[in-house]
Amino acid sequence: MTTTLERPTTTPPRRSRGLVWTGGVIGAVILLGTAWSLVGLALWSDEDHATTSATATYAARPVVELVADGEVDVRTGGDEVVVERIARAALTSVHYAVDESADRLTVTHECAWFGSCRASLAVTVPAGTEVVVHASDGDVTAQGLSGALDIRSGDGRTEVSDLVGDLTLAASNGAVDVRSVQGDVDVRSSDGSTSVDGVSGSLTATSGDGRVTVSGVAGDVDVSSNDGDVTVYGTGDPVALDLQTNDGRQTVDAPTDPGASRTVRIHVNDGDAAYLGPR
Repeated sequence: MTTTLERPTTTPPRRSRGLVWTGGVIGAVILLGTAWSLVGLALWSDEDHATTSATATYAARPVVELVADGEVDVRTGGDEVVVERIARAALTSVHYAVDESADRLTVTHECAWFGSCRASLAVTVPAGTEVVVHASDGDVTAQGLSGALDIRSGDGRTEVSDLVGDLTLAASNGAVDVRSVQGDVDVRSSDGSTSVDGVSGSLTATSGDGRVTVSGVAGDVDVSSNDGDVTVYGTGDPVALDLQTNDGRQTVDAPTDPGASRTVRIHVNDGDAAYLGPR
């Protein structure tokens, strides 16, 4: 005698209507946002998108702060602050504002959160002006300034040359090129190569992901890299060298002396580290 046991009938669980509705809304939002971005990109490449520009002049201030959603170009020239603003936009609005106080001039050129937009600034400042730059989307160029310079760059290449004053620079995404600075330099880069050449003071450079190349620094050098090769070219004089790598080759081909007054520190997590003679 054979006994057959029937499998009990199970009722599939019912999906929560709330979860289904929520998932549908999220999916629709994602699709809408993607479609809107594609439209913006298409319009951005269209020659018929709107381009506006204007120039304004302001009295000199000890500090000039520039905030832009596009390229920023700042140089020294004249006795006043001259600001040229250029906007290229489609399906969005552009905001321009100026805040003046006794010791500071703040110029803001920003895009609304929707559509496709680039809001850039080209500025000349008097010699001796301290400059602060906040650029979220675009290259930053600073040339021939004489005064402290502070740059915060979101996405784009950053170039600084012929600066008389200390430099503080933080770049999120993009190459950094620093040349001929009479002062101290502090550079932090999250993603992108870093090149520094010709610094009369000390240098501190921190890189998250990207190659770092340093040459012509008269003062102390402190370079840290998480992922990327680091090469430091010395001046020919002996230095107290601290060189470490967790995963990479170490090369030393320049004079060192533990008792030297100048120090060079190179710490690399993943990548090669080299201290070489003058370029």
